Amino acid sequence: MLDTAPPPAVLLRAPATHSVGLLHTLADAYACGDFPRGEALLAQSLDHGLPWDEVCAAAARGMAARYPEPRHA
Repeated sequence: MLDTAPPPAVLLRAPATHSVGLLHTLADAYACGDFPRGEALLAQSLDHGLPWDEVCAAAARGMAARYPEPRHA
């Protein structure tokens, strides 16, 4: 019987690519002010088993883009 499964390297890359895309979308949602979508993506990211610190960092990047620190003269 032939083994038609993709090589292990392909299996390892796919989730990482999906994870990066999900975290980017999460940050974009917060940056655009779409907080309900950001919260839903945050929960989805955690449900997919992404590390808590990476998910929170993506949310923080989005919020920082939305509300940048004021410049002091």
